[in-house]
Amino acid sequence: MRRIGYMVATLMIFAFSERAQGFLPPLDIDVVWIYFDYEDGYANDALRIVKNASTEIAKPEWYPAYSRNNRFAYIKGQTNRKIKVRFWHNQGEGAINNMHVRTTGSGYYPGTIAESIVYFTSGSFGEAILTMTNGQVSNYVQLWGFYYYWYVTKLNGQPLDPQYYIGMTGGHDYYILLAAPQAPMSVPWTDVLDYACVWARNQSTESSAVTKITQNAYTSLGKTYNGYDTHAPVPYFNLTKFLAESWADCRDMSAVVQVFTRAIGVGTTQVRRINGQFVFKPILPIGYTQWITGTWNFHQVGWYSNVYDACVKLNQSNPRIPVNENINGEYKNDLYNYGYWTPQTPTTYTTVY
Repeated sequence: MRRIGYMVATLMIFAFSERAQGFLPPLDIDVVWIYFDYEDGYANDALRIVKNASTEIAKPEWYPAYSRNNRFAYIKGQTNRKIKVRFWHNQGEGAINNMHVRTTGSGYYPGTIAESIVYFTSGSFGEAILTMTNGQVSNYVQLWGFYYYWYVTKLNGQPLDPQYYIGMTGGHDYYILLAAPQAPMSVPWTDVLDYACVWARNQSTESSAVTKITQNAYTSLGKTYNGYDTHAPVPYFNLTKFLAESWADCRDMSAVVQVFTRAIGVGTTQVRRINGQFVFKPILPIGYTQWITGTWNFHQVGWYSNVYDACVKLNQSNPRIPVNENINGEYKNDLYNYGYWTPQTPTTYTTVY
């Protein structure tokens, strides 16, 4: 992304109350970079996120000199939204001591910048922590984008008329989570949020988000059932390998329900295993086009007080992806044919890599 700047084509001389300043043409002021997550925690800024188990999100997130425009994340309704911005001017050291800037926005911006002062304390470079106002983070899960339009309103305390438009930054894409992300995804992966925040978009409650993620994991993840192997032997989930391969078993899909929902802030999702060799009624496993029957030594499901099973559809005459179902009620009735059915205590994936 190119630098942004405002070029003044003729010599402009400004008389200030402090002292006279002459600006040589062309006057150029740029936004150099923007940090959305500039400190530990999220008391004042965006959340820490990573791309995956081995790749950090490079910062500052917006840095056009390095062709960088990385995503960031907030919690729904978050009001503490500050950014750290560096500016540059071409007038040489001491020519501009301070300036006032503001922004307008387009798209789903979490706030604009009211008129704020920036001091140039390092030659032609100045930095400031700016507070977003006149907007808030939406109260539901989403993946949004916006642009900022930057204006200089004063130079060295002198109002400018007209104000200098110095250009546009963006598009700035950001995730909105339900709440603070939970272990084992307390630092969420964007490789997960790219799915979870789209699948659960517009959801504002845990139960609705778990439902949407379960349903979309079955329909939209692009996996095909393979009951002979797994990426997710409890309590470990090799999510990196899982995302790279085309197959999944019931343990993998139950791990997706737990890990993807916890990444957006659902705190109590787990998995639950059903032991006992049993013959199952017709099911449509993930990725299949024909209903099958057979025998399982066990089956594992996502668990949020009830069954959330992203691995199968049940009831061939009226197919459904099981969400919020009683494990010994309608879920068992449409899955279990005969044999042994012994639900175990819910458990949790604690390690994702």
